[in-house]
Amino acid sequence: MANHDEEEFFINQTEASRIKAEIVSKYFYSWSTIIGSTVTKLGYLDFFCGPGKYKDGSLSTPLLILNKVVGDPKLQGSLVTIFQDSNENYVTELKGHVAAISGIEQLKYPPFIDVSAVDDQLVAQLKKIQLIPSLIFVDPFGYNGLSLDLLGTAIKDWGCDCIFFFNYNRINAALNNPVFTKNVNLIFGEEIANKLRTDIEHLEPDDRQRLILDQLSVALKSVNGKYCVLFKFFQEDKEKTSHFLALVTKHQKGYEVMKDVMARVSETEGGVPTYTFHPRRRVVQMGTLFPDTQSKLVSLGNELMTKYQGQIKKVSEIYKEHNVDTPYIPSSYKKAIMILEETGKISVDKPPSARKRIKGELTLGDDRIITFI
Repeated sequence: MANHDEEEFFINQTEASRIKAEIVSKYFYSWSTIIGSTVTKLGYLDFFCGPGKYKDGSLSTPLLILNKVVGDPKLQGSLVTIFQDSNENYVTELKGHVAAISGIEQLKYPPFIDVSAVDDQLVAQLKKIQLIPSLIFVDPFGYNGLSLDLLGTAIKDWGCDCIFFFNYNRINAALNNPVFTKNVNLIFGEEIANKLRTDIEHLEPDDRQRLILDQLSVALKSVNGKYCVLFKFFQEDKEKTSHFLALVTKHQKGYEVMKDVMARVSETEGGVPTYTFHPRRRVVQMGTLFPDTQSKLVSLGNELMTKYQGQIKKVSEIYKEHNVDTPYIPSSYKKAIMILEETGKISVDKPPSARKRIKGELTLGDDRIITFI
């Protein structure tokens, strides 16, 4: 059963929750378009599905996903959806909301909605089968049910990606609390968790967070999660981290797609996405308190000059080779390269006078060849 705090959560949707749902649903659609071009059957699994709708009428991820599916002829015939929650009331509510979706009867595979806990038994069942290419969403209210074993199992088969909720605030507090030793060990693995407990002592909050996230990345790599991208949410009324929404995947393409999705809803700094949402800064960020709009792009340009000096590369090659574990997206590279072009540090095989402009701004195609002087 849901606790009181969880029930309160589904009364009014916060801006942070709306952004989280938007990120998941937009990634799903991009992922399904890419993977669906090569297979005839896809899966979407949500293990903490909730009721699907807030009391204020806002939709959460199950209904956002299904509304996309009924509006897409290809997905109607190819997507298998599974929604599970340990709360019987939520499952009953979700069934009612799903039944009310116009066109839901057109789906080849009716949504499977069931009362079920996320536990060792579920992980064992997933290990026994070969999953069809699936996007798996793990979104516990706190962190019970989240485990490294679950995340590794979720991405074990081809085409499978996992988006998960990482409750940094609670996990950070639990690290050195003996009551939660088992829970933390499940998330990081015992060896990494024990190392963290020792290494975080006496660290300042920012350094502590950096170390925890670094070790989360190490843990994910140990279960073949080669790429991970995180979106940070601050607490509603404090200058402290609340939680992260994370994608773990084996494929660079998935990593790059999610970066682009997250960048579109992110705050920016120096012309580069920060992959953060801060409720208290949101209004300010839309104003003019950050006039230095290119500082990080200039820094990126300097990095590229150091890495590629004397070389000749396509724009697309530069992006592929450099972007992993950075905040930069394709537009960042193009803008940084054009800054270098203006200062004569590089040359482009097609000069500015011969390139297109869109809304007055110069463009730079992916296949343009860059010579680093």
